[in-house]
Parts: sequence; C-alpha cells; structure tokens
Amino acid sequence: MSLPTGYSLKEGKYTIQHKLGIGAFGTTYQATRKLRDGQEEIVAIKIGKDELSENERSAREKNFKDEAKRLKQFNHNHIVKFIEYFYEPTINRHCLVMEYIEGETLDQLIKEGNEITDEQAIEYIKEVADALAAMHEVNLIHRDVNHRNIMVRHGTEEAILIDFGIAREFVPDRT
Repeated sequence: MSLPTGYSLKEGKYTIQHKLGIGAFGTTYQATRKLRDGQEEIVAIKIGKDELSENERSAREKNFKDEAKRLKQFNHNHIVKFIEYFYEPTINRHCLVMEYIEGETLDQLIKEGNEITDEQAIEYIKEVADALAAMHEVNLIHRDVNHRNIMVRHGTEEAILIDFGIAREFVPDRT
C-alpha cells in the first residue's frame, strides 16, 4: 500500500506529503503535523508493512512497538526524536512519528559525489559514537549502524542516528 499525497491520519492531525523510503519494517513518509496552536510542523511517519501473513504481522507489530519504546527513551542531539506512536484504523496499520530531518543520509551524500573531508568524517564518527554511548548507557544496541542509517542535517551538518527497527536490549552473558 502506498498512501497518496493529502491522505489524512489520526483524524486529520497528520497529512501525508510524499514517500521518503521503504525499509524492512515499513514505509516512511514526510507529513505535516497540526499543532495545538494552529501551526504545522514537518514530521516523518513510518507506517508498518501490509503485505504480511497474520503471524508475520503480529511479530512485526511487536517490533514496531518496541522501536517506538526504544526511541521514546532518548532526547539526544544525535538520535532522531520520537514524537508519538499510534494505530491508524483507516489503514489498519501502526504508525511511528519522528522528527523530520532536513538532510541526506551518508549514503546519499557519497552517491551524489560530495567530498567529505577527513575532519567532517571524524566529526560524524564522534557524533554517532556519542549517540551509541547514550544507547549503551541504557543497555540498548543499535545493530544496524551504517551509512544508510546516519542522516546529516542541513545547516548544522550534524550526524543523526536513525532506524531503530532491529535495536535490542543488551543482556550481559547472553549471546
């Protein structure tokens, strides 16, 4: 299922703008969010996959809820911000709302032929390491750190760690 531009979620609180990408657990869209003061902000909404068997869907919904729970723990400069999690009955899917990061993934930057200086690369590594350290403080491991899961924010050029779909709790003495 692909949602069209203008599709409304959560009784009009969110309006789909366009698709950002498709991942293992769902499709991510850029959307607008209506705020209480009448203003709007741009957000990213990950919507769970639909072409799954009932057993697969149950397991994926649990993973989706777990991702929301993990993200909710953090207010960190280099981890994507959690906004809310909800079930949308009009599409029979779970939705995870996060901040929209204006920028590109490291993968996109490299493919576009942009030159990344050694100093920039070192700064990105430090910022991602800082995000991972914050995760490790609460016994979480990301498990999918790669150039597609690191966004570089326009303007500040900060590295932001995204996609917590396969992150797990670290339990000592368990492999």
